[in-house]
Amino acid sequence: MKNSAINYNMKKTIPTLLIAVSCNCLSSEAANSRNITTIQGGGNSSITFRDWSDWSKAWKSAEYKNPYKKIAIYKTKQSDNVTSQQKREDIAISTTQQKLSPSGRYILINRSQFGALYLEDGSTKTTEVTHCDVIDMKNGCLILTRPAEYCSGTWSDEKWIPTSSDYQAIDAPTLETPSPAKIIKQIKNIGTPTDKAESVIDYMYMGTDSYLSCYPPTTNNVRELNDIAFFLAEGGDNYNALNIYRALEKVSPSRIVLKLNIADALWETNKHPEAKKYYSEYKEKMEHSGFSRKIPTRVTERLKKP
Repeated sequence: MKNSAINYNMKKTIPTLLIAVSCNCLSSEAANSRNITTIQGGGNSSITFRDWSDWSKAWKSAEYKNPYKKIAIYKTKQSDNVTSQQKREDIAISTTQQKLSPSGRYILINRSQFGALYLEDGSTKTTEVTHCDVIDMKNGCLILTRPAEYCSGTWSDEKWIPTSSDYQAIDAPTLETPSPAKIIKQIKNIGTPTDKAESVIDYMYMGTDSYLSCYPPTTNNVRELNDIAFFLAEGGDNYNALNIYRALEKVSPSRIVLKLNIADALWETNKHPEAKKYYSEYKEKMEHSGFSRKIPTRVTERLKKP
């Protein structure tokens, strides 16, 4: 199973190094926070933790909410080539009320990613790598991540001071999650569509909802976000691709290529009636613009299918 983690310098960590690390970083803290389901932040925001796992002694899902939106954090497509047990225990998260900053603006969360270490005898061993993430309670954006040891410490105003003197304090946290343009630059030379899609999710390990809270679609980044979604779809990850396409549609509803991209992703997820609607809109706009010859043959073929 591929570990989707970025180190605190936001550079991709070598998976073989990650997967060989095993620890029990969450157990003691999560045991104390088991009965905490919702933590209230500033601005009438909150994070609700659900799906407690006795196996990992932590939660498996988190939902951010404010007066304007409700999003899932850490929700990404799960690989089909892992066991049912690994799918259930793919991620584990925990926190406490003490990890919320005094103003309620930031919260630290322990995140463990589980994988499988394949042994020489053909058996597997479950492994665990833990990180410390900072969520902006203003919008649900995961703004930065650090080694797990950072999650042990205290707040001093809006500065997080780790218990260990080996780690520097986090001054008023600022956005470190890479922008769409930076992701495109980092993955442009990756070969296969599948590898490219997996690399995108490595950067969006917080889930596309949280990532889009960090970088909301605008006229300035719509092209980069569309390209990122296209790479995901091309690699077979239509779930996350559609999530991005839907967000782009709200700010750029008349973008012609976006209609084709949405239609293709819907078609691949067997939502054919809705896909045909987008294919029709795409075809009509292309014809109206004088680009009939550039319409892909699949558009006409799929519109004819019952």
